[in-house]
Formats: sequence, C-alpha cells, structure tokens
Amino acid sequence: MTADRVFWLIFLTLVITAAALGFYGWAQEPAVRELNGASYWLSLIRKTLALFMGEMSGGSPTPNNITLYAAGILAPIVTISAVLRAVVEVFVDRIESFIVRRMRGHSVVCGLGDHGTAFALSEINKGQSVVAIERNPTSAQRTFCRLNSVRLVEGDCTQSSVLEAAAAGKARRVIIC
Repeated sequence: MTADRVFWLIFLTLVITAAALGFYGWAQEPAVRELNGASYWLSLIRKTLALFMGEMSGGSPTPNNITLYAAGILAPIVTISAVLRAVVEVFVDRIESFIVRRMRGHSVVCGLGDHGTAFALSEINKGQSVVAIERNPTSAQRTFCRLNSVRLVEGDCTQSSVLEAAAAGKARRVIIC
C-alpha cells in the first residue's frame, strides 16, 4: 500500500471517528435532547460539522461530556491536517520544478518505456541524478520515479519549454527512448 493510500485511510478513519464522537457527544447534551424530530437531527448534524471548524456551537458542553471534548479536539486537528496536506500538494510541484531547473550534470530520459526505464536504472546505479520526461505518465511510471528518486517532468520532449523544465541544456546527457 502506498503512503498516499495510508494517509487517506488514516485521514478517513479520523474524520469518521471525530464525526461519530461529535454526534454522540452532542446527543448527550441536555439542550439538544430537548429538541424533537427534524430539528433534533439537524441540530446534531450542524453542531457536529461545526466541530471541524473549531467551534463548539451552542455553548460549552456539560463538564462530564468527555466524548464531546474529545471530538472538539480531534475534529479541528483533522481539518488542519487536510488543509496542510492540500498546501503541501500544491507547493511540492513548484519546489520540484525549482530543484529540477537548477540541476547540472544529470541525465535526462525522454520516455519511460522499457528502454527509458532501464536506462534510468543504469544511471541511478552509477549514482547519477535522473530527470525523466513523459507525456502522459502512468501511475506505474510515477511510482517508479518516486521509488527511485527520479524527477519527473510531464510533457512532450519535442517542446523547448519541457526540455527547459528538465534542465536538458545543463544535463550530462539526454537520451530519447
């Protein structure tokens, strides 16, 4: 299982746990128990969702409602982790692009088919940094790059902007496969 899948599995588990704790915790509050029918359920849902924004809507919970206090701590942590993950995903590509553009003496592989992958591995085994250019990388090709520290540039290697993004002009060699 990839690290991404593990993260999202843990994240989903924490979201469900926080929501269940919040739902159950609010259901124990006297002010909520006084409500009837649809207003009861809507209040539970609204108050539980508010926990994810760091709000204890409707005042403080009763002092012995540990479940609601736990949800009030866990839910904002889950929200913050989701926001941080999104920010990292946005900036990882920019940081990666910045690093690749400043590389020198590396090898550029145009195409990650059988020959391109074999060449990349041989360069890696020699201790050489590798940048791969692939027009439409598959998940297997992305995984190969991630596991072997190969920097991946998406695009058509016949385009000068893509070659510049791979710092091909500063490369030790450029191989077209």
